[in-house]
Amino acid sequence: MSVGTRVFIVERGPMAVWIDRCLRAQGAETVVAFTEDEEPSPRLDEATYAAFVPDEPTVDQLIGAANDAGCDAVHPGLGRIAEDPAFAQEVAAANLLFIGPPYDRVSASGDRHRAREVSRRAKVMPVPGTGLLRSGDAAPIDEVVKHLGLPLWIKDNRGRLAQRAETAEQADALARARLDAGEAIWFEAHVRQARHLVVAVAADAKGAVVPLGVRERSLRRDGLLTVDQLPASISPQLAAALEDAAVAVAKGVGLQGVGAVGFLTDPSGAAWCLGLRPRLDLGMLLNDHVYGLRSPELQLRLARGESMGFQRAELSATGVALGFRIRALAPGEIETWEPPEDALVFGEPAPTQRVSGLLAVLVVRAPTRQACIVKAQHLLRSFVISGVETNIPAHLEALGDAGFWSAQ
Repeated sequence: MSVGTRVFIVERGPMAVWIDRCLRAQGAETVVAFTEDEEPSPRLDEATYAAFVPDEPTVDQLIGAANDAGCDAVHPGLGRIAEDPAFAQEVAAANLLFIGPPYDRVSASGDRHRAREVSRRAKVMPVPGTGLLRSGDAAPIDEVVKHLGLPLWIKDNRGRLAQRAETAEQADALARARLDAGEAIWFEAHVRQARHLVVAVAADAKGAVVPLGVRERSLRRDGLLTVDQLPASISPQLAAALEDAAVAVAKGVGLQGVGAVGFLTDPSGAAWCLGLRPRLDLGMLLNDHVYGLRSPELQLRLARGESMGFQRAELSATGVALGFRIRALAPGEIETWEPPEDALVFGEPAPTQRVSGLLAVLVVRAPTRQACIVKAQHLLRSFVISGVETNIPAHLEALGDAGFWSAQ
């Protein structure tokens, strides 16, 4: 019997049901985590079993729940824990299969600053930035501003907690505070009028790497990603170049599993690499539905050590897809949640459930981008939600903008 026949799913967000369905389609039994206050939901109803965990479970509690449920594998989901090499190592030490890269490769591929060096060796230029500064180092702000300009981004070595500084004084204060707190950080230039593009990649244990299309993170609002698009509105030549670059970066960090390589492009067509995430992200729902994939199922096969089983030439896009992240603008209690019957929605908050932040993801598909926008407008207007204010009006405003309509 192959390993991964009963999988403990850590994820509790909008993609949890998709992960569960894909793993069960592969023949696995699934065990989903739930907390004391959770109401019945499709995430709990569809899984084979459910296991109780505290509201903020520790690594030991998650592994204990997996063992108590008789699991032989753990899917870490989409959160930070999916990129935590210590968690992957603890899972392996408990004789459980980690459905993601082996822990040593999680560390290598999730280190965004190391990925910058790998991308250079692969002749893929990273966004201009500095070397890594550690606790006790001085932050040479004057020199950094001279070479990178303003505004600046301050990031840690795993690419989290990015902070934008508008002035040298602000950059100095933010950097000093983070260095004094023991963080390792670096400074990165701000690319003006940038487009954020993502290439999903899959890699097997034998070193084969296949790009899974170029997605555009089309819109942000208040610093949060709101809309994804696949395929991106770029030339075939740029798409091919980015896919080649993503393959080079994935090979360079030794990825095994499914991940995503980020890029920035400017109006001149120049492109820079942002690094690699060794895990699923919500935008991969679009890759799965446009290319007919099931990325969680692919993750399980690759974690087992199986070969890829397909090549890039075998993937063909079916139309265009847009992904909308539906968020509550302030914490509240859901009274009514009624998406349109024909909508493809991931995530379903239960009535009376206390919610905040991300509620669900709407995926819209159509033969062309124009048809996709029109269909999305209809579906978004058809949602019936009460009890909390959401960002659906902002989505409709964006879809009606001439710049978005023309993909600029």
